[in-house]
Amino acid sequence: MRRQVAMVVAIGLFYHMSSSAAKILVPLHIASEGASVGAIGIVLAAHPLLPIFLSIPAGALADRFGFRTMTMLGASGMVFAAGLLFLSSGLGSVLIAQMLLGLGELLVWLSAQALATNLGPPEARVKNLGYFGFAIALAQTIGPGTAGVLADSVGFKNAFLMCLALSLLTLLSAIALPTTRPDRAKVPPMRDQIRASFTLAGRPRTRAALLCTFTMILTRAVRRSFFPVFLMQSGYAASSIGFLVSLAEGSSTVVRGLLGKLLNYMTEDQMVVAGMLVGVVATSLTPVLPNTALLALASVIAGVGLGLNLPLTMALIAGDAPEHLRGVAMGLRLTSNRAAQLATPIIFGVVGNWLSLGATFYVVGIPLLTGVGLTSVLLKRSRQCTRPASAT
Repeated sequence: MRRQVAMVVAIGLFYHMSSSAAKILVPLHIASEGASVGAIGIVLAAHPLLPIFLSIPAGALADRFGFRTMTMLGASGMVFAAGLLFLSSGLGSVLIAQMLLGLGELLVWLSAQALATNLGPPEARVKNLGYFGFAIALAQTIGPGTAGVLADSVGFKNAFLMCLALSLLTLLSAIALPTTRPDRAKVPPMRDQIRASFTLAGRPRTRAALLCTFTMILTRAVRRSFFPVFLMQSGYAASSIGFLVSLAEGSSTVVRGLLGKLLNYMTEDQMVVAGMLVGVVATSLTPVLPNTALLALASVIAGVGLGLNLPLTMALIAGDAPEHLRGVAMGLRLTSNRAAQLATPIIFGVVGNWLSLGATFYVVGIPLLTGVGLTSVLLKRSRQCTRPASAT
């Protein structure tokens, strides 16, 4: 079991370092090549395009064929995509690499989440999830900053070698996982699993978690993609941009360590809504912040919102699903996640070309604040709901 815990934690570390680095390098690379805001939006939208449609089927396949197998497949796709980004010679090859990277990351992250929620007996699971969460937060803290420094030092294309090396380490960690065979007799047919996903998505608590995931991932996607482009247009160097992005991830790491203590003063539902609110406001105010100090403060506040919400939404969805549908439940969460990543470049690409990149932050803030209100209503309704605890 110790070996499995170590390898799952390693997968979380290497995967998220590679993913967070790629998310800042891709938009800055194509922006430095003269791409318009609309073109940047199209390239970034390619990343979550396939996962939007394949997250739930991928979760069902993972339940059937095993999470180790799916992690190895996904990591192999990440290796190939990172190599293509390094060799890319135009927007077309970057677009293909983005689609492949999105699919590979889907398989790895879906499987890693499911593996992490099944690490050891119940009494050890919380501690092991803590290791996993810390590794993720650490990776997301140092990934963007390291990528920015490398981009300033060796150029954007050469910096993609960092993503390639980390993807290879993710693959090697997956190969080192103990081989397990899922009990397929307990796994329903895929059609029944997909039907069960609609049942799960109909529960108020799951819907609240999905809406919260969508809202917070959209704010994170903004801070990892168009926030760097906005800063580049404002004259910031890649290393400074990477530092500001890393600040959000760093504060997210710190607040996750305080999550248990904060729950002594607030309920989980109150913490979810409060985290959404501060994250949305801090991101929406970006264009009116006149200096680096205020931008840094807003990044820290946005990171606090993310740090409060993302672990809680994972727990909400996993706790609302029976064990044999855990992969499907994670697939639902990833569908919401990738939908937010797809919406971000579409909204920013269209509105950014129509108005300005800065104005888009305000336009996005309005529906996000609406999402905060709707999540609060759904959480309240879920407390009054007496639905059964399993999906069929």
